[in-house]
Amino acid sequence: MKFFSPRQTPTQNLTFIALMAGFDAILCLIGAFVPLSSIFLMLLVPLISAAVSLFCQKRYTAVYIFGAIGVSLALSAWNIMNTVFYLIPGLLVGVSYGLFWKLKLPNSLNIFSVALLSTGLFYLSILLLAALFDGVDMINVLFTFIGRGNDPISRQIFPLFAFGYSLAQIAITHIFLVYELHRMGIDEVAGGPLVPFYPLFALLFLGLGFGLGFAYIPIAYFFLGLGIYWAVCASLDFFPRIHPVTIAMLALTVGGSILAFAGLYSKMPSQAGILLVAIPLGGISICSLCNRLFLRLSARRGPKKPRYE
Repeated sequence: MKFFSPRQTPTQNLTFIALMAGFDAILCLIGAFVPLSSIFLMLLVPLISAAVSLFCQKRYTAVYIFGAIGVSLALSAWNIMNTVFYLIPGLLVGVSYGLFWKLKLPNSLNIFSVALLSTGLFYLSILLLAALFDGVDMINVLFTFIGRGNDPISRQIFPLFAFGYSLAQIAITHIFLVYELHRMGIDEVAGGPLVPFYPLFALLFLGLGFGLGFAYIPIAYFFLGLGIYWAVCASLDFFPRIHPVTIAMLALTVGGSILAFAGLYSKMPSQAGILLVAIPLGGISICSLCNRLFLRLSARRGPKKPRYE
């Protein structure tokens, strides 16, 4: 049997779960001795737990979660931070991704939903660690690693950073598992009827982000991150076919965005200038919406008939 393949019998399920739980524990142990290696814990645990969720039967999922936590605590009990901050959120994120896949949720919505879950767990683990370790500021610890500790601007954009981190985490899991599932002849779930709504989702979140920038900047950056995600999804709809009028609209969007940045940057609240990214992204989303309309109108007209035969 291939390593990544559906498990059918109880023995196959429990053996795979034991291997994956052991691997999680080894990662926690390495992270306890080599702090910077925790980056591998953040990236690999969701992948491992998603593989368990996809390839094992549902009734064994709880066995895996509690088994992985128990073994990891047993091996690295003196450093509980790795288990709380990295392992448990990673387990829940990966398992959720696998369950959503089995429920046939479109990939774009699956990734988005799991990234939101990961962001929420990220903040929850920060609060929990602050309670366990006498108010330790994990946000400052994280930014100190990259030389931005006690930077007020970093504090403002932290919600965007948290969502971006969560999105990168689940994107790595998605890319690997899609590759493995394709080898097994299982296709990913495309957006289908949800695709035409991508530009609308993008415009909604980008608009919220830009507007809230004049009220509360951290939450504005969070909504900007959500809008960026859906704007990227909307831009993928340009392929494999883009209408000539859409190309002209995109060119105007680029030029208009440059003028908007020049004219509006000085009028934005302090530390909120980055929110102007919503303008070109909003223009791209509108172009994506129009491109679909133009292509539909062209298809209805059909090929032009020659005037003279």
